[in-house]
Amino acid sequence: MAEQVRYDKGPCEVEVCVGIREEADLHRSLIVCSKNRGHKNFIPVHQFTIEDLPEGYQDNCLVNLINVLSDLTVRVTVRHTSDSRPQTYPDNDIPYPFYADRMRTGTGWVWNVDTFSQIYDQKSCSCEECKLSPEPKSNWAKIVIASAAHVVFDDNEGKHATCDLFYDKGRTPESCVGVVTLRGMSRVDTNIKEDKCKMTYVTHDMDLASRLQNLT
Repeated sequence: MAEQVRYDKGPCEVEVCVGIREEADLHRSLIVCSKNRGHKNFIPVHQFTIEDLPEGYQDNCLVNLINVLSDLTVRVTVRHTSDSRPQTYPDNDIPYPFYADRMRTGTGWVWNVDTFSQIYDQKSCSCEECKLSPEPKSNWAKIVIASAAHVVFDDNEGKHATCDLFYDKGRTPESCVGVVTLRGMSRVDTNIKEDKCKMTYVTHDMDLASRLQNLT
C-alpha cells in the first residue's frame, strides 16, 4: 500500500508510512525502495572518513564541510494534515502529497539562528509558554529550519511537527545519543509553487542556539 501511495504523489519524491507501526514501515522502506540498488554506496555519517572521498578530493576541509552540513541537517516528522492542504497542485489536477491524514517524514536543514536578549532587544520571549508566564524569559533564540512545503504545509501542521537534530545513527532518534528534538513550530512560511517552507522554532536553550550558530 505504501508503495502505491508513493507513486501517486505527483512530481514530489515522498516517503509515506502506513499502518499502526508507521515508524517500522519507514525502516523497511530501505529494503523495498526502487532506488535500493544505490543504497550499498551510502555511508552513515558517523562512519564517514577522508578515505571515503575519491582520489583528488581527500582534503580535510572538505571532510569538515560534509560533517558541518550533516550537523545542520534535520529529520522532519509530521503526524497531522491541515484542512488547508490543497487536494491538487496549483493549476493542474495532479494529486498534492498527503491530502489524506497519515504520518510522513522528510528532511530539512538549519537555515538561520537568531538570539535575543531583553537587555539589548527591549523585548521578552514571544513563545506560547512565555506569553502565559508572569516572568517571561529574557534570553531566547529563533531557529529557522528550511524544508519542503509538501512535508509541512502551514502553521497547523507545523504545530504537530518534530525536527530531530544530530540524528546520525540508530533505528530511531531515541536510540541515538545526542539527538535534540524540537517539538512544535511557532510559524511556517510556505511557497507551494516552489515547494519550499521555512519553520520557526523558539527556544530558551541558548547552548543549543550557540552551537548551531557556530555551525552556520
